[in-house]
Amino acid sequence: MGFGDRWRQWMMSCISIPKLSVLINGSPTAQFGMERGLRQGDLLSPFLFNIVTEGLSSLFQKASNLGILRGANCGNGVLISNLQFADDTMLFLEPRVEYLRNARRILRCFELAAGLKLNFLKSRVVKVGMKWSKSNVWADALLCKEGSLPIPYLGLQLGARSNMKTFWNPIRNSIKKRLAPWKSKFLNKGGRLILIKAVLASIPAYYLSVYKIPAGVANDLEKLQSADGKFSVGSFRIQLEDSISDFSVDHKLVWQDCCPPKVEIFNWQVLRGHVMVRQVLHRFGVVQWWEVSSCLTDSIKTWFQGWHGLCPSISHRRVWDTLFAAVIWSIWESRNQLIFNGEDPSLTQAANIVKFRTALWFKHHGRGSKIPISTMLLNLIESCRESPPKKKIQKEEELIPPFSLGLKFNIDSSARCSPGDVGIGGILRNLLGKILGMFSEHIGVYDSNTAEMTAIHRAVTMCAETPGLIGKDIDIVSNSKVTVSWVNANGVGSLKHSKIIYDIRSCLISLGNSRVIFNSRASNSFADCLAKKGSAMEGDFLSREFQ
Repeated sequence: MGFGDRWRQWMMSCISIPKLSVLINGSPTAQFGMERGLRQGDLLSPFLFNIVTEGLSSLFQKASNLGILRGANCGNGVLISNLQFADDTMLFLEPRVEYLRNARRILRCFELAAGLKLNFLKSRVVKVGMKWSKSNVWADALLCKEGSLPIPYLGLQLGARSNMKTFWNPIRNSIKKRLAPWKSKFLNKGGRLILIKAVLASIPAYYLSVYKIPAGVANDLEKLQSADGKFSVGSFRIQLEDSISDFSVDHKLVWQDCCPPKVEIFNWQVLRGHVMVRQVLHRFGVVQWWEVSSCLTDSIKTWFQGWHGLCPSISHRRVWDTLFAAVIWSIWESRNQLIFNGEDPSLTQAANIVKFRTALWFKHHGRGSKIPISTMLLNLIESCRESPPKKKIQKEEELIPPFSLGLKFNIDSSARCSPGDVGIGGILRNLLGKILGMFSEHIGVYDSNTAEMTAIHRAVTMCAETPGLIGKDIDIVSNSKVTVSWVNANGVGSLKHSKIIYDIRSCLISLGNSRVIFNSRASNSFADCLAKKGSAMEGDFLSREFQ
């Protein structure tokens, strides 16, 4: 490493001169000198790792000079074989098997000299933008196993999408594991609740320092920590759904907050067959029952499902379900009045009561507050109609004409990840929507801006190489504002893409009145499909025919 004899003697003196003693049963032993290592808190401790890893850096530098291995080319003739920061070391090599084997031999030599061992049995070769056939060879060269993204690395899931709920499953499982033994003993005791919450809240701290947690995951974690020893209907319902596989009645159709709670509870009991009517009492052997078949359906569940299926439209669904609840509740009250009071309501009176209850419940829950009940009773279904949620309507690409009076060339790029395998695609059409040509191609591993710029370059190049398109008005449409602004900028636009921008501008000048413009993704759907097809291809163009 180039250190002189005097400097090495100084370092040896710093290590060997200090004396230590050990306390045994409270009594210190005789002092003894150190043979290796540093004392805790020694001033040389912060420099220890740098001194040791400097030897590793020197080994790789000498190996690179001898041609045993070659680092990654960063441009302008700069080769990087290794980078070190604090206690981390990153190696950069050209993708050749002999370089991997030589790097492994260098690490083995460093292990014998410094005692720092790299455990290849726990290491993995992970493919990022390459074919699996090569990764097999590289794994054999390093004597380790293959892996695939996502993989656990330093306590995190490397390569996973943090906006997916499955990404946060380790945090959920960790909190559940910590919480389960405490529920019965500590959680309902107010004096320890703050301590427990502090411990549980510190579990996801490492994840939260790196990734932004989705709102749904945050709510789930709060629910896990909100137990206070009291009964929770929501948690009980979740456990019930998980334990019972057969839910013949959709609970979401009953519990809609469209009628009073006691009516919803009664409807649920009716649909589950738990209301003590004669049929239920006969099943329990309380009363005798004549052999008389029902004139409707076999069960109230079938009637409910049929009623729900007869709903006129989505906008009428809530009032339709409210009407069912009003019918069941009114029939039950009429039945009780008939049995216990001897009252026999007429059919017209019962129908009016059902309509009035439906309108009153619907108005009470804020969905028809602006409409008088008298108006709602005249036309119940239409008055209680709700506007369905507005959906974002995407315009069909074929119906959008070119911005000029000439041709339109829609282009797009698609990547599985950024950076990752990228495909580009484009379609050329005239004012009437007739397809004149298209292309779809796999271009390799690039970032999104480079991929979009390559798609624009491919479109203008193909137009410039077609004699019949020179001199015509062509609008090259991209859904990337950044790349369009770079192409249309007065200066360089982007220093990284300066060459390809210059080529695009040169082709536009040769074409005549052509231009590159921006439009939303909704009108670029066909080009997006071609780009996605290109990202999955191994060949070149899907089609390159121009008429």
